[in-house]
Amino acid sequence: MNILGFLSAAILLTLMPGPDILFVITQSITRGKKAGIIFACGLCTGLIAHTAAVSLGLSLILYNSPVAFSVLKYMGAAYLIYLGVKSYIHRKENSLALPSATGVEYKLYRKGILMNILNPKVLLFFIAFFPQFVSPTT
Repeated sequence: MNILGFLSAAILLTLMPGPDILFVITQSITRGKKAGIIFACGLCTGLIAHTAAVSLGLSLILYNSPVAFSVLKYMGAAYLIYLGVKSYIHRKENSLALPSATGVEYKLYRKGILMNILNPKVLLFFIAFFPQFVSPTT
């Protein structure tokens, strides 16, 4: 495995702002640094799930099965619609302060995991990107 090539490419791609990074920035600005870090940790945990799926070959099932990929795609879309509706319903609330209720950190962490796991673009990226750095003979 070309670990240096993979790490340098992964770092460069991580530094490019995408929807996940923009959401981390939004959480950091509106709820504070701690909320942004917790959400980013959730996103990284979701990446672990994608990495495991690729290394176990599960991602090839999604790649070769239009039905399975469509199910994942629609689950992701439904989750984003849910988040949008929830934000619209609670738009009058003060979103600048992190609520004092216990478990808020867990909710942010869980939201990060779900956003990443249900994002089919991340899975397609892993299918296309990760195998380039793995040697099948090792």
